[in-house]
Amino acid sequence: MKKIVTTAIMASMLTFLMAEKITKKGNGLFKINDNIQNEELRVELESLKSEFNTEREKIHMYYQEQIETLKQSRKNEVRTIKDTFSERRKELMKKYMGKMRVKPGNAPKKMLNKPPKEKMKKRKY
Repeated sequence: MKKIVTTAIMASMLTFLMAEKITKKGNGLFKINDNIQNEELRVELESLKSEFNTEREKIHMYYQEQIETLKQSRKNEVRTIKDTFSERRKELMKKYMGKMRVKPGNAPKKMLNKPPKEKMKKRKY
């Protein structure tokens, strides 16, 4: 029993350490080392990192706008296609209106004197 408990504790500690290591990865391009002693270098690296992030954000926003315009144009094209096919469908319906199958409105039911279903008795457990 002790072996099982110690194994479980070790496994949980191992998964905790692995999760912590993954979260510390971050962005490898601008990972600033904590051991840098030169403050000027640290400030320059921070400014470079912030500049990179702003440029990256500009690129993301530009392409997001392009994606939105493309989505809107796709939506408009699909709407026009639906309209044209709807008109063509209406023309076909007018053309074949007399040849369509007539649906029986209130056809008599086959079994008018059908016995009612019996209710199941409730079981008592």
